[in-house]
Amino acid sequence: MGINVGDPVILKDASKLKKYGLSKDMKGYCNSISIIPGEGEYIWFMPDGIKQSYVITLDRCILDEERLQAMKEEGDDNSSHRR
Repeated sequence: MGINVGDPVILKDASKLKKYGLSKDMKGYCNSISIIPGEGEYIWFMPDGIKQSYVITLDRCILDEERLQAMKEEGDDNSSHRR
């Protein structure tokens, strides 16, 4: 399953991001996805509790399937935010 806008995600690769306060296994949300032709896919990662987004390569994050399932069970499947 791929990552969609509004999905909960986990930052798995925080190399060179520690100076920005980001760390491995940090949880957050996919605020937006951008594709730059010839360059790659990027995610606007918004960490939990922080009102700021960081643009990082999409492959640094994985879908937080447990949190997504919990959201669906609570009736908030985030479908209004999906692209």
